[in-house]
Amino acid sequence: MKPFIRYYGGKFRAAPRYPKPEHDHIIEPFAGAAGYACRYPQKKVTLIEKYPKLAEMWRYLTSVSERDVLRIPNVVCVDDLPSWVPDGGRTLVGFWMNDATVSP
Repeated sequence: MKPFIRYYGGKFRAAPRYPKPEHDHIIEPFAGAAGYACRYPQKKVTLIEKYPKLAEMWRYLTSVSERDVLRIPNVVCVDDLPSWVPDGGRTLVGFWMNDATVSP
């Protein structure tokens, strides 16, 4: 499984060089786009993220359904999103539109 976003300094490409998890629970500090955890979708995962925008995005993604995420319309600018899209969804769209950056 690939990460939802690419994040500056992300671990996804380097993760194959990291040791495979020895336990059923992965704790990923400096979660970013969860590049390590995304390689092991069958595991229980705890993401730890200090950056408020990313933390809010992960709270959003882990609390809504796939259908809710797919309801977010395609726009040219995050400011064009309808008011019903919450901050976490806006951050997701912002990172999606600005590939491999440090802010949405």
